[in-house]
Amino acid sequence: MTENILSRIMPIGNSKRKGCIKMDNTQEKRERLITPEQAAERLVVSPLTIKKWLRQGKLQGVKIFGSGWRIRETEIDNLIERSEGGNNPR
Repeated sequence: MTENILSRIMPIGNSKRKGCIKMDNTQEKRERLITPEQAAERLVVSPLTIKKWLRQGKLQGVKIFGSGWRIRETEIDNLIERSEGGNNPR
């Protein structure tokens, strides 16, 4: 479900400046990103476990240059829902 930033922008048709862009307001919803530490707190596991799951692909995240990992909050919500159904990612 990774959304490309270019899919949320569109060129301004009558602009005198080349390369000007305008945000497409119909797709303005942004997902909140949280740190592995915040995710670990919500899932009651260690941050090392979260990072391990990210590396193994059991949890989807975004690698931020120089800052480590970020995880979409909806990914954590989905994981909680799956685990409540008895489907643990371990």
